Amino acid sequence: MTLSPQPTPRPTDASDTQAGTEAGGAGTASPGAANDAGTLVHEEVRRHAIDARLSIPLFRRRFYLVVLAGRELRAPGRRARERDHHPLLTLGNVLFLAAVVGVVYALALVALVFFRGVMGG
Repeated sequence: MTLSPQPTPRPTDASDTQAGTEAGGAGTASPGAANDAGTLVHEEVRRHAIDARLSIPLFRRRFYLVVLAGRELRAPGRRARERDHHPLLTLGNVLFLAAVVGVVYALALVALVFFRGVMGG
C-alpha cells in the first residue's frame, strides 16, 4: 500500500469558503506556496474519518483505489457540480461493484463448504 505524502491540489471557489465557514473554518483550504516540484500545496490538510489508498500492480500496470469517508463539508452548489462531472452510474463503477459482489459471494461459498466439511454435513 502506498500513501500519498501530500494532498493533491484542488481548485477552491466561493462555495468552499461557505462550507468552511459552516464547519467552523476547518474546511477551508487556503493555498500555500509552491513545493519543489512547482505544484501548489495546501497549508491545511483535510482529514477524513476513513482514508484508505491502495496502489495495485495488475497486468504490468498499476491501478489505484481510494476510499474516503467523513462528514460532508461541501456546499450544495459544489456537490451538484461534482455530481454532474462525476456520475456514480458508469460502466466502470457497475463492473467494479459486480466484481466486488462476485468476490464476496465466492468467499462466502468457500467458507460455507469449508464449515460444512468441518461439521461433517
